Parts: sequence; structure tokens; C-alpha cells
Amino acid sequence: MTLDWFLTHIFEFALTAICGGLVVYIRGLHKKYHAMEEGMQALLRESIISSYRYYKTKGYCEPEERVALAKTYNAYHDLGGNDIATDLYNRVLKLPTEDTKEPGYVEQEAKS
Repeated sequence: MTLDWFLTHIFEFALTAICGGLVVYIRGLHKKYHAMEEGMQALLRESIISSYRYYKTKGYCEPEERVALAKTYNAYHDLGGNDIATDLYNRVLKLPTEDTKEPGYVEQEAKS
């Protein structure tokens, strides 16, 4: 065994270990990235659902509120979301842009 042979094998071993470690590290990063992406998508979906409930109860959605909701929806859609939240977003867009109730109007509570 010569010094060159020994150094070559040590270098090969070190390079193999470093490459293996990088593969494990990159897989871990990918897993965390995917989890963060899924979590963000879930939060955006919940925001869209909550917005739908709010605007449906309110009866209208003003233009500036639509802009904020559109930004939320676009981020959600860019993350791959395309389920019930898309339908709810489209329902909000069909709502009037201003209050159509007469001033002083009070809704009657449903009797049980």
C-alpha cells in the first residue's frame, strides 16, 4: 500500500459520505418544504371558507374586500388548491358589491 492509494481511498470514502449526507439533508428539506406548503394551503383554504361565511352573512362584498380575497385565493391556487374553496370564492364574487338593504332594516330572527 502506497500513500497515493491510501489517500485515494480516503478521498473516495469521504466523498461518498458527504454525497450521502447531502442526499439525506436534501430529502429532509424537501419533506419540510412540502409540509409547509400543505400547511399554508390549509390556512389559506380556511381563510377563504371563513371569508365566504362572513360575506354570505353580510350579504355583500365590497370591491376592496374582493381584492384582498382574490390575493388570498390566488396564493391558495398557486399552491395547488382547487377544491371547495374555489367554489366558495366564486360564490363570493357573485354577491353584490354593496349593501342592498334599506337603512334601518332589521332582520327578524327565525322562530324555533
